[in-house]
Amino acid sequence: MKKNRSFKTIIIMVLFLVVSSHVTAFELGLKFGINQHTLAFSHDRLQSGFESHSDFIAGAFLNFSISKDFSLQPEIYISRKGSIRKELTSLEDTYYYKYQISSIDIPLLLKYSIPLKGRIQPFLYFGPFVGFKRKATFLRIIDHGEEEQFGEREDINEYINSSDYGLVLGGSLEYRVCFGKLILDIRYNLGMANILKDAAALSELYNEVGLFYERADLAAMVAENDSMKNKALIFMLGIAF
Repeated sequence: MKKNRSFKTIIIMVLFLVVSSHVTAFELGLKFGINQHTLAFSHDRLQSGFESHSDFIAGAFLNFSISKDFSLQPEIYISRKGSIRKELTSLEDTYYYKYQISSIDIPLLLKYSIPLKGRIQPFLYFGPFVGFKRKATFLRIIDHGEEEQFGEREDINEYINSSDYGLVLGGSLEYRVCFGKLILDIRYNLGMANILKDAAALSELYNEVGLFYERADLAAMVAENDSMKNKALIFMLGIAF
């Protein structure tokens, strides 16, 4: 295991040195925006009732030009993700079950500049990302119509894996100004890792905090290969120097 890790580290360092040798310029920038996130289950029977949830994302990036049209862009973000399950009860109260995961995400993007004349420059990019969980919480909200009743925020860290990984696909428009660039960025993060620790964690989630509250029929169908993954559509504004 240690030999494999050492080999991977050497490969990464060699690739970094090769790319660095072709760097002709670099930029530093900041981005912030909205993270439209959802928890995606492996089966439709578990997905029912879950809706996307908007939260913030903010971070920084470096951009290294490696040719006329291509650049390498490592980034780091603090991101809050989550999903909401909505349920209407027989008493016409609405129950909201809010799941929130805070993480540090680190994408590494290959960026392509679409050749256009003028001050506005379009880009396309893709690449992998890794994410590291900071905390995971659950909150139950009851809407009685005229008022909302909030339950206590509960810690669900023990059910969620500490790391995530996946792919980033997106594009941006950059507008040149006197001090640098203004950026409009739209991307899709496709999580590929099962963020649940195991199938038992899925069962415990519905038992302890109501992942499938009052849905014993769904809970009984949880299988060993069922999974929960992160997916997000992200809109950001930024600035580069």
